[in-house]
Amino acid sequence: GASLLRVVVGHFLDYFTFVLGDFASIAATTVTQYPTATLVDSDYKPVGKTVPVTVADHIAFTGMLAMTVAWRCGYEESPGRRYMAWEIDGEDGVIRIENDTPRGAFVTSVEPKMYLNGELVSIEGDDMPNNSGKAWFEFAKGVNGTYPTYEDAVRIHRHIDAILRSAEGERISLK
Repeated sequence: GASLLRVVVGHFLDYFTFVLGDFASIAATTVTQYPTATLVDSDYKPVGKTVPVTVADHIAFTGMLAMTVAWRCGYEESPGRRYMAWEIDGEDGVIRIENDTPRGAFVTSVEPKMYLNGELVSIEGDDMPNNSGKAWFEFAKGVNGTYPTYEDAVRIHRHIDAILRSAEGERISLK
């Protein structure tokens, strides 16, 4: 079913591995910090009922990419947390991509801010509505387009399964 790991982290892994490649190994920890959820109405007002939470609401994982780069990530659903932060240190400087909005990890629908050596970078001439629109545009190109495939989904789910298995206490190899 739907969960923070399968939806938010799954979408994150899709674009992350598209840019930097697959993980060679993953080590993870998952925790359920909020054991119940309060049901709300369409105006987000509590309706007086709670239900048990059966999936992790905090996920942290680290891994080695196939191109021998170390990386770590943590997603926690709680107020005041940065929902997406990605920092890459290189020989010529630092790239930081971040978003503080509640849907910030969904880069397919919310554009993050990007900084190069601390300076905000804006992309000129980008007239597509969002990343989903860009994906459909690429799909319309047929075999010449660059878009996610069924094989990509299977590959991402291999990573998600590795995170779940690793949360039981061992580093998982994806080679």
